[in-house]
Formats: sequence, C-alpha cells, structure tokens
Amino acid sequence: HNERDLAIYKIAIKKWLKNEERLKYPDLPENLKTHKNQKSFLDRYKVVDPNGYSHTMVAHISKDGHHYIYPDTKQVRSLSVREAARIQSFSDDYFFEGGRSAAFRQIGNAVPPLMAKEIANKIREKLWLIGTYWNMIIEYRRFCKLNKFNQIHNFSQFDNLHWLISR
Repeated sequence: HNERDLAIYKIAIKKWLKNEERLKYPDLPENLKTHKNQKSFLDRYKVVDPNGYSHTMVAHISKDGHHYIYPDTKQVRSLSVREAARIQSFSDDYFFEGGRSAAFRQIGNAVPPLMAKEIANKIREKLWLIGTYWNMIIEYRRFCKLNKFNQIHNFSQFDNLHWLISR
C-alpha cells in the first residue's frame, strides 16, 4: 500500500473502532482525496468488523484492499489472502492457484465452502426424499402385480412429492 492509502486506512480503522462508523469518501481530508466524485461509491473504505460478521467478500478484493481493511491501528493494512480465505470458510491448507491477485479473485468468486456443503446436504436430502417417494410407488405397483390386484391409479396417498420437495 502507498502512504496515502495507509493514512486513509488508519482514519477508517479509528472511526470504526471508536463508533462502529464507516468512513465516507467526502469525510476524508482534502489532501487524501484523489477525485471529485463525492456522490457515488462513498463507502469504498471498509474495516472488517472484528467482533461480528464480515461484509460480503467479492472478487474486487484482487484490485485493491480498500473494502477489506484489517481492524487494528497497529497493523494498518488490508486483509491477507489467508485472512480473506478464513472469512470465506476455506480451510488453512486450501491451496489457491496463481499469485495474490488470482487467489483473491478465487476467494471473492467462490461460494464459501461451508455454505456450499450445507446447500449440497439440503439437495441430497431432497433427492433422497424424492427417491423414497418413487421407490414407494414402484414397490406398490410390484405388490399389486404379484398379488394380482388391480392397480389403483389414484396415488393420493403417495402424492406427497410436492410436499416433500417444498419442505
């Protein structure tokens, strides 16, 4: 980071740690501003909350760390690749291909692994329920055929597919 960025980070960290308030671009001292746009993307400098949830991790972290400032005035910097990976729930032994920017892009573009695991578990659970439903119908039809019963075409007792899927 350059000196200007570090000075801005320090202001942002102090503001966050004191009042849990975000630094807005118009609030910067004039000597730290680099453009005149005071109306859009005002929250470009964000300190990660050390006591709560992180804001959304996005691939833009690979461009600059302004949106992911480490919350300590003794370590004025943006997050490291490993810290960003931990926030996204990657294990410490996970290897990212390429350099620092490539790793940040992979982290920012990823579905967090723990979230992906929970989504996959729910999909597997629903597929198991659907499979159970179809197995019941197949077994019922087999039972009717073996016992020379006329098959009842009203499967109302089995018409719980919608119910199973929607839960």
